[in-house]
Amino acid sequence: MDGIVGPKTRAAILEFQRDLDLPLTGQLDKETIDYLSRPTLILNTQDSPPFQYHIQGMKGKVHGPVPDVIRVVCIEAKLNCILRLYEWKEAQELVQAGKAHGLFTIGWNAERAKSLHRSLPIIESEYGFFVRDEDPLDFQQVSDLDGYTVGVYGPSNTSRTLQTIHSVLKNRNMQIHIKETRDDKPLYKELSEGQGIQAVFANRDAGNAIINGLGLNNVRYVGRYKKILYYVGFSKNLVNETIADRFNKALQKI
Repeated sequence: MDGIVGPKTRAAILEFQRDLDLPLTGQLDKETIDYLSRPTLILNTQDSPPFQYHIQGMKGKVHGPVPDVIRVVCIEAKLNCILRLYEWKEAQELVQAGKAHGLFTIGWNAERAKSLHRSLPIIESEYGFFVRDEDPLDFQQVSDLDGYTVGVYGPSNTSRTLQTIHSVLKNRNMQIHIKETRDDKPLYKELSEGQGIQAVFANRDAGNAIINGLGLNNVRYVGRYKKILYYVGFSKNLVNETIADRFNKALQKI
């Protein structure tokens, strides 16, 4: 520390201003100083249309309805929220290592409750099943899936939910075969081509976004298994309950 506003300092100020959509002056102007006095939260996410995603040619910017809501909430709460997009495994590891303050958009479970404060629900969706158009399945209950081979993204809350369905069927002397993969796009292609799997279990909105993005016209959604709420999770090691409450009050207000 030498007190000189040199090129590294100016670069750091510009990065901070860019993250918060402030005027890019590279100087400690009044608006930047006002923002520096606020608590700053780095919140990690993954590319997951239609909730949050990157746009080609706009490196580093996270787009979508969930980031838009978070930014408005943070303005209302007088918090600096810097949103970063990573592969999901890295996004989680950075929070665990104390290099980011939280994650979005996440389903909730007992394991996450050990290390994260939870926001109020920020979006509602559902888990359900996709099949080929020619499949007559009209999903009403889990027994409708007896004998199916089902693809799912995992490890994830989604795959854990499918494992629960598997256990329920097993207790009824029925079964499904599960194919779990870390990349779900090939699952939809495989389903569309009629190779291997007979269904995909996924978030309805995320599944429809993938189907549209891949241009698949012979895959359809056949019914909800359960409603799901998504949240922002704040690291208990880095974010105290007061800040989490501040976020929640602002979210409730808007």
